[in-house]
Amino acid sequence: MKIVYCIQSAYNSGGMERMLSIKANYMCDKLGHDVYVITTDQKGRKNFYEFSDKIKFIDLSIGYSELDGKSLLKKVFLYRGKRRRHYDELCRVLRELHADVAISMFGREISFLWKISDGSKKVLELHFAKYVRLQRRQNRLGKIVSMFNTWLDEIYVKKYDKFVVLTKEDMADWKKCDNITAIPNPTCLNPSRQAGLESKRVVAVGRLCYQKGFDMLISAWRKVHAELPDWSLDIYGNGEWESRLSKQISDMNLESSIKIHKPSAEIDLVYLDSSVFAFSSRYEGFGLVLVEAMSCGVPVVSFSCKCGPKDIITDGYDGYLVKEEDMDAFAQSLLKLMKDSMLRKSMGQNARCTSMKYELGHIMEIWDSTLKSLI
Repeated sequence: MKIVYCIQSAYNSGGMERMLSIKANYMCDKLGHDVYVITTDQKGRKNFYEFSDKIKFIDLSIGYSELDGKSLLKKVFLYRGKRRRHYDELCRVLRELHADVAISMFGREISFLWKISDGSKKVLELHFAKYVRLQRRQNRLGKIVSMFNTWLDEIYVKKYDKFVVLTKEDMADWKKCDNITAIPNPTCLNPSRQAGLESKRVVAVGRLCYQKGFDMLISAWRKVHAELPDWSLDIYGNGEWESRLSKQISDMNLESSIKIHKPSAEIDLVYLDSSVFAFSSRYEGFGLVLVEAMSCGVPVVSFSCKCGPKDIITDGYDGYLVKEEDMDAFAQSLLKLMKDSMLRKSMGQNARCTSMKYELGHIMEIWDSTLKSLI
């Protein structure tokens, strides 16, 4: 089977690029498929993640990134020309390749990939949730634009042979969409051992931004620290909220128990040296770090935000689901696990079992059978 992935570029370190590398490598190296990646803005830059030498890259050199910093009028004028060229170049390449399946990762080609008549089946892959635009912090005009774009999404997704989302929760939000299916992200972590869950350490991982809700986690930790001052909270990540969160920690006099660390290249060792994983996001597309922590046998405490945690966690079995933005309840759930080592170990074992559903080989078998069913 010849498979083509369409994405803006592969030089970024984002979650979508990471998933592309994992899935494309598996499709190529393990399943023996012929895999191509078509980009619009690679411009010769090195890929951030490792890709198999068997995968062929084709850059269309459209240059959407050149619109950054331009005035609104210039953006509108230049965008139309770039979109036209994108369509023409993608048509040309797809007709030359004679692919069996062409997959859009919800990029700019979403509006026209479905109508390119090259013989391939068209698949749309969503790496966030339907209403993620409306959950972001934005002004009134931004909300109107987000509502319009979400309305357009509803039109486009129905044009594809298959529309793949990450969670059953998000799947339910796409009304009257009979081409939809849910396939979660896989985890590549397969630790040879489980966390001992004896360290007095809670861990959180993610970008330091509004979405990840670390401000709420820090507020909840003040109550935790008052009861268990010998425990620590370690947050791993970087982002635009780093100074804001550091100031919050200082203002609450929590510098002795909360530390912000740079992202770790050996995140499995971070999980294995922790006893509880805290997930404080305001919204998500999936929440792969939850599965990663659980694969190391670490129980989790998470807000029940859209979308992801409710698909992954069984409340009271492998972790706790807490009402969104209820910081007191979040603190109490952390304290339950922190005070009871037997409960931690029981939930940690269950978390490890839950994570097996997201093992790479299992998820890729679902992807393989889904694509084969189209051709």
